[in-house]
Amino acid sequence: MKTNYNRIIFLLSNLIISALAHNGPSFIQSDPTKCKDNKDPIYILDEDSLGVIGHGNHNYIPVCPENVPKIKPKAKRAPLYKEKILRHDIHDGQRHNMEYDRADIKKIIDIIENGNLTSYTNKNSIDTGEFEFDDDDVSASSAFKIDFYCQATPNICDRAKYSFEKATQKIAIALKIKTQIIVQASLYSFCKIKGDSYCNSNSSIGSAAASAYHILNNNGTKLLYPQPLIKQINDIGIYLAADITSDFNSDYSFYFSGDPIIEDGQIDFEYVVIHELIHGLGFATAFQKYFSLVAKVIDDQDFLSPGLSLINNTYVSNWRSIQIFDKSVVSTANDVSLNTYNNDIMKFVSTSGLVSPLEYHNEFIRSVGPYQAAKRVLEVASNKTGSLVFQTSSGDRINLYTKENEFLQGTSIAHLSDEFKFSPDFIMISDVSPLQGKTISMMYEKYGIDEQGNRYKYGAIGPNVLKILKEIGWEIAEPPENIYNFYENPILTIYSASDARLKYIINIMITIFKIIFL
Repeated sequence: MKTNYNRIIFLLSNLIISALAHNGPSFIQSDPTKCKDNKDPIYILDEDSLGVIGHGNHNYIPVCPENVPKIKPKAKRAPLYKEKILRHDIHDGQRHNMEYDRADIKKIIDIIENGNLTSYTNKNSIDTGEFEFDDDDVSASSAFKIDFYCQATPNICDRAKYSFEKATQKIAIALKIKTQIIVQASLYSFCKIKGDSYCNSNSSIGSAAASAYHILNNNGTKLLYPQPLIKQINDIGIYLAADITSDFNSDYSFYFSGDPIIEDGQIDFEYVVIHELIHGLGFATAFQKYFSLVAKVIDDQDFLSPGLSLINNTYVSNWRSIQIFDKSVVSTANDVSLNTYNNDIMKFVSTSGLVSPLEYHNEFIRSVGPYQAAKRVLEVASNKTGSLVFQTSSGDRINLYTKENEFLQGTSIAHLSDEFKFSPDFIMISDVSPLQGKTISMMYEKYGIDEQGNRYKYGAIGPNVLKILKEIGWEIAEPPENIYNFYENPILTIYSASDARLKYIINIMITIFKIIFL
């Protein structure tokens, strides 16, 4: 009874706060981003922002470490249903599966019982140059743990789960993974679950993101690091149960590992999984059209910025830090990094405390230097190919995707440019249409050759993709002794293929024979 009474009081107080935020004074006294003992908040993925077009639409909710509850285990989450949206459980140790209605501050605090909060050691101020890693890597087969939720036929779910496992092994052979990465993966019909707006050919094929971002000090600058990378560091603090959260759209026609042949128009599910998980490992930008495409309080905006800290889905605090990926993105027009532009953007601080997103926007565009810096970011991100590069500490300059006169949220900056479409780095291009009708082994066989004609040793995880992952903090593994332990060997395929594939090959050979000799 005491717990229920506290919950009722809490919910009523939230209703009053929301009413004040919408209809009364915009200033709210409490700022959840100002944490006890000056600890930095943890930014938790709001899964409602998964599955939309574009990775840049992902929204993260700030939670102070002292307010992260210690969740007691409950029954394993049921398969997806329209009225039940999957949510995180948050803890500092073992994996638990839970059901939540909404991943926001209200629901997180609502499940705290009797002040039972987790302890937290503030590790946020450690320097990235002082990271300590475990000595032993986990094996490719155990580097990832997949909590797979599927709303499809048992046959499709089994094949999808098998493909997911194969995909994670292909990532694991390229990276030194010290601590197991937990992936929450869901396969379901976006059209049936999310509604009519997802029932067209432009609907997202899938999406993945780090389940949380943690702030670390990088040479004096606070940057956001994805939880899968943070977990490779010893004893960093509190973690969400899942490191990467991913949704995949079963409305598309997927080829699954072990299927006889891939049909024209099909997309290899392994390819999609690898691509999305690499985003979850940190190949992602914080820059977005927040006010028009995330908060949706204006029709369009003429600048880019990091996201804001959305509180109670009602009002915002100040800018979030940029992500570690953005630190190395540079404009080729003037060799100015996005980090430099962001330093100017971050100089703007609302003088009105916590305000609505629209009020924050209106106040920001009245600023001078910060607003002009944000407009410049949009300008360089909406220019021809080669306008933005990822620059490594060793001097490599890798072209990122940009489109002249248009910024594509979730595509621009966060992918390699189209020049890599038919190269060993095909895995991180934005357009999958040239890859339809090809398995990932076929793509690797065709494109996985360097300029000297040598077979690339890391499979589908291309050389420039690895350079980027290394720059943001991942350690690169030694190449596997035999890459064909993880990819189909084209020389052996026809002998090890299923009867259906063998029949298909024989029919092709007969057709060719008839054309030539008859």
